[in-house]
Amino acid sequence: MENTFNNISLTDHRRILGQMKTAENGITWKSDDSTVSFGPSDIKEAFWCKVGSRFQLRLVLGSGTFSRFDGFKRSDYDALSPFLKSVFKIDLKDDVLGSDGVNWGTIDFEGPEGEESVVMKDTEGRRLFELGLNELSQCAFPSKNEVELQFVEEDTSKTTEESLVTVRFYVPQSASEDVNEKDDTAAHRLQKQILERAVLVNNNGNMIAEIDDRLGQFVTPRGRYMMEFYDNYMRMNGNNYTYKILYKTISCIYMFEQPDLAHRALVFCLTRPLRQGQQTYPHLVLYAPTERYSLSLSLSEVGIASRIDRRAC
Repeated sequence: MENTFNNISLTDHRRILGQMKTAENGITWKSDDSTVSFGPSDIKEAFWCKVGSRFQLRLVLGSGTFSRFDGFKRSDYDALSPFLKSVFKIDLKDDVLGSDGVNWGTIDFEGPEGEESVVMKDTEGRRLFELGLNELSQCAFPSKNEVELQFVEEDTSKTTEESLVTVRFYVPQSASEDVNEKDDTAAHRLQKQILERAVLVNNNGNMIAEIDDRLGQFVTPRGRYMMEFYDNYMRMNGNNYTYKILYKTISCIYMFEQPDLAHRALVFCLTRPLRQGQQTYPHLVLYAPTERYSLSLSLSEVGIASRIDRRAC
């Protein structure tokens, strides 16, 4: 019942090398920095498929989310199948991925609300790939026929880890669509779906404050963005790009007076740079007038007090 599988990678938008162990109490996968465990009641389904020269174990959890592990040998099936049957009371099902080399297909969404994945399938319904939206940092609309997904960039330099940073889809128009209507193309509709499912669109229910895009203009990244502030992150909404920035990734904020005395530059220093295509931005620079600006907070006095550190200056 107890087995050890070496050189097994946990794969999502990142690929992390580790080791998997099976025992009577479940499955444990461990790398140098992290551990993932599954008890007998955690896994609902299990799939086995060939990926390149090796094999993949795909576990579907009771919540509807999934975990994928790559690097198994063909002979590992003989150990995993009876183990899953005995401990998890499930069969290890054979699955076939679309591996014909095509780069087109249909987009679908799977998984529970807030933890969905975008899945592409070929014309025969075979899975080409799937990407979890919980690690999505933004979904851009660079042109009327393109949608670009950008993922959180982890701070790692390990040679055993690989990370997907960005992927771009070309979404062709149907014959009935107006070629001059940019805001109602198939690509724009797909972007709106992804933004909603990845919780990157407006959710005013827990928004604390909002700053209109007319207040000032960003120098980097260039353009006008509406800024929305939530409990743990802020969001910048532009015409083509939407950024979600966790507060914990902001290391410093500076304000600089400008020579004309009528403007200030507000600089946000980021530990995880924003990305537009191949360009990265480790600093956000907002060029704004010095005139007073009234900001309404969607918080009670108790809520404000709970968020303010009352240490003496």
